[in-house]
Amino acid sequence: GAGGGIRTHDLTITNRLRYQTAPHRLGSTKVSEYQRTALVHSSRLRAMSESSRPQHESHTPGSHYQPGLGVVLLILVLFIGAAALMLRSPSTSHPGGGTPTTTTTVASTQTTVAKTRVRVQVANGTSVPGLARSYTQRLMTLGWDALPEVNGPITNVTIVYYHAGFVWAAREIASDLKVKMSAVKPLRNPKVVAGASGDDVIVLLGHDLGARQ
Repeated sequence: GAGGGIRTHDLTITNRLRYQTAPHRLGSTKVSEYQRTALVHSSRLRAMSESSRPQHESHTPGSHYQPGLGVVLLILVLFIGAAALMLRSPSTSHPGGGTPTTTTTVASTQTTVAKTRVRVQVANGTSVPGLARSYTQRLMTLGWDALPEVNGPITNVTIVYYHAGFVWAAREIASDLKVKMSAVKPLRNPKVVAGASGDDVIVLLGHDLGARQ
């Protein structure tokens, strides 16, 4: 009767409530699944980002950079090479361990004067008459202070004697007379030509020049 009608009414209300709240529970379940999926994707993206980050960025702020072993070895080799070059540069090794000898060549100084101040004596050492006079006049024409000609000892080859300091003049006179440089000799015997010991250059004419006349 009356009690059964009340229970039926309550069941109807209860079923309606279940039906109305069922969609909300389904929706909340779907939302939870979406959130879980989003969290998984977010975690994967964070892990990929951290793995692709360069290694030097993983240093903590304020930490010091430490070079690799290869860089240290390269610096060490360069330092040793530079030190070896510095030790070798001051001196070079010599056989026997002796100190190197230095040879200094000093150029000989030759004081020259004007040709007009060089006293030249020409002596005839042949039997050709007038030979000494001819060459005396030639030397005077070339600017030498040629003295009057004299006779000298007989000789086959012409010799140009010189006093100390006048080798340059003797060589130039030999060139003027067209004789070899081997004819130029120092005056060791002042009496080779009588009266000419004080002259600067003495030219003793030989048969080689006499044959040209």
